[in-house]
Order: sequence, then structure tokens, then C-alpha cells
Amino acid sequence: MEFSKIRYAQKSKNGVIYKNLNTFAQENPDNLDFIRKYLTLTKCDLFFADKAILVEGSSERLLLPDMIEKCKDSGAFGNGKYTLWSQYYALIEIGGAYAYKFIPFIEFLEVPCLILTDLDSI
Repeated sequence: MEFSKIRYAQKSKNGVIYKNLNTFAQENPDNLDFIRKYLTLTKCDLFFADKAILVEGSSERLLLPDMIEKCKDSGAFGNGKYTLWSQYYALIEIGGAYAYKFIPFIEFLEVPCLILTDLDSI
């Protein structure tokens, strides 16, 4: 589906906020094709996530859920009402070179985001 036809609903403390993805498309024409193709092919669940974790590669994508579970089991998340473990987070492998293309989209959706990459020697 074209971004111009999508309306994104986001729950906030003040009620529900509706966003027209056509606005994002007009403000970010350089990243639009990349993001649209990427989301259509792999991870449209970003629209439904409480938080997003963008990782560089498959090693981070495979290790992170286990590390999150170990943190939960050890009590590292504390006793907060809404810990990472109790929320839905989208874990998306993007490749380190393309993280910057997602930043305007994540900011538009207003989804809290963590980007994990490694330091390559190049």
C-alpha cells in the first residue's frame, strides 16, 4: 500500500493521535522508497510496537532476545510498571549503513528507539 493512504494511530497520555503517512512521504522523499520497500518486505510490525530496537546484523538480532530475557531473570529491569519485557518491541535488523534512513521515520512515528551497531574496523 502507498504511504499516502496509510493513517497511523498512536495512543498517548492525551488520547489517540492520528498521523497521515503522506506527510512523512512529502517531508522525506529521499528515504521514502527505501523505507517503504523495507517495511513491506520485512517488518511492518513497527507500526504496532511500543518501542523499536534496530540492530545492525543477524548476530545482534539473534543475541538480543536472550540478553533481554537474562536481564529480566536477574531483576535488571527493576520493579517498574512497564518494563521492556512487558511491552511489545519491534526488533528489526537494518544493517549499520542504513540506520540513518530510519531515524526520520522513527521520529515521525514517535516510537522510542534504540539503535545497536558494532564498531567495524573499517
